[in-house]
Amino acid sequence: MQGQALVLNYELKADIDLGGMEWTPVAIFYGTFNGNGYTVSNFKITTGRRYVGLFGYNGGVIENLGVENFTVNVSYSGYVYAGGVVGYNGGSITNSYATGDVSATSSGSYAYAGGLVGYNSGSILNSYATGDISATSSGSYAGGLVGYNDGGSILNSYATGDVSASSDSDARAGGLVGSNGGSILNSYATGDVSATITSTSSRFSYAYAGGLVGYNYGSITNCYRYSGQTFYRKKGSTTYSTASNTEGTAKDLTTLRSVSFHTSTLGWDESVWNFVEGAFPTLKTAGTAAK
Repeated sequence: MQGQALVLNYELKADIDLGGMEWTPVAIFYGTFNGNGYTVSNFKITTGRRYVGLFGYNGGVIENLGVENFTVNVSYSGYVYAGGVVGYNGGSITNSYATGDVSATSSGSYAYAGGLVGYNSGSILNSYATGDISATSSGSYAGGLVGYNDGGSILNSYATGDVSASSDSDARAGGLVGSNGGSILNSYATGDVSATITSTSSRFSYAYAGGLVGYNYGSITNCYRYSGQTFYRKKGSTTYSTASNTEGTAKDLTTLRSVSFHTSTLGWDESVWNFVEGAFPTLKTAGTAAK
């Protein structure tokens, strides 16, 4: 599968442990990949390329898949799209999750980094990511789940990792999504977020950091962020704003771990979410299917 373009349908029949190997992403995928609740784990991606993840570009269907214990740490000379499951998603990802760290660096161009997906113009449903995320380039977009949601949809999803974006001109970082031009519904984020402009001399520079979304020009509905998150913008070593984006309702820890807040106030679906008093909600279906 490594480095290939795949158009057929595939199913996992067991967990796959890659033993810490260097993974070459599936270049282009247009079929259906059903993980059946199994996992692909223990790999790294350090060789720079444009589309980076277990899958580089997805135009098909990925479902019921867990991707665990991995590291993506890549540098590339042009645009780079990096995610734990998919670098660039133009298809659909459902009931899936990623638990590794993602770091993407581009020299002189744009870097999109997300725990699950780097750049999304497709759909993401019932999925989550827990790793720490960073993007560094002239234009940096980093999100705990998705770096840039460009006309795509995100439903019933969450992210818990810390997120950072660093750039000499344009840095956008969000606990869930770095920059959102699509729709986000029934989702949350809890990690700390920072956006840093490295050049102190640039007149035209933009840094956006948000607990849920760094920069938003799309729609956000029934989403929240943990009020204890720290998120800030910096220019050089100087912190010049502690908040630039308050998208996503900020709630205290007690409220966010209340079953009634999710079921009564937000109306989240109990067939999709696990609610336990005193804990953040989790997804019943992410990475699960009949084994």
